[in-house]
Amino acid sequence: MQKQRVVFVHGAGTFGAAAWPKQHGMALAYDALFLKRHGFDAQTEPLESDVAADVEIILECLGAREAASAPARAWGHVVAHSQGAISAMLAAVERPDLVRSLVLVEPACLSLTAELPATAAYRALMEPLFRIRHELSDDDYQREFVRRAFSSEAAVLSTPEAGEPRDACGSRLRRGKRPCTLCREFPRLC
Repeated sequence: MQKQRVVFVHGAGTFGAAAWPKQHGMALAYDALFLKRHGFDAQTEPLESDVAADVEIILECLGAREAASAPARAWGHVVAHSQGAISAMLAAVERPDLVRSLVLVEPACLSLTAELPATAAYRALMEPLFRIRHELSDDDYQREFVRRAFSSEAAVLSTPEAGEPRDACGSRLRRGKRPCTLCREFPRLC
């Protein structure tokens, strides 16, 4: 029996298999592909993103070429992080027949959740850094990004559930109470 394919799409940091160290063991049970997006190379600085090229790479990994001759074997699951999530979503829209499931980890698409208070709080925290990004070295930018993202300021969100720990929110669901406002569509992810 043929293994199910899982294509891992990295974000802007590490790439290829190095971006997914905890998932390497999946290769025992799945046909796990850790792709390298356009412009990422171990020997040179990354090039500017090319979303269209990344979509083609993802579709190629899913078997787009083989789909014409063996459609039953050309498909897979896609797991994408950060900037890679944008290309993964577009690949799923372009060829839904090839994408069996799509998992987005910290997708870099804040415009899709712009109306949520958590997104507004995140943007307010990060926009000053985004404005001065060209004045900073890569190391300084990353250091400041991590400081802001994981600071105590980042934990203060203006949502009704902000003060509740994650498991308390889940406990509310198990007792049959209303799901939190952030997870109403997907209560099991809460």
